[in-house]
Amino acid sequence: MGSPTPTSASTADEARRAELRLRTVGVVFPGAQRTLLGLVIAMLPSVVLASRISGFVLSVRWWQLGVLAAATYAAAFLAAVLSAHKLRVTEARAT
Repeated sequence: MGSPTPTSASTADEARRAELRLRTVGVVFPGAQRTLLGLVIAMLPSVVLASRISGFVLSVRWWQLGVLAAATYAAAFLAAVLSAHKLRVTEARAT
């Protein structure tokens, strides 16, 4: 005997789950790329100034900039994950 054939309900459920996974990837990864690109654009002038101007002193410590960058990235990532979770809950309630 072969494996049982899937019912149309289970097939539709799998299709919904696959669509939600694709939406999650589509929300999280582009958002992360934009966040990192913004960070590079914001940090580039500071790095160029620090390397080109003798006696340049940055009033904010580099580790503080790193913490700020990490917090910004974490906030963007968390917002995307929570949004994807809310999509899943809304989709689950709709079925």
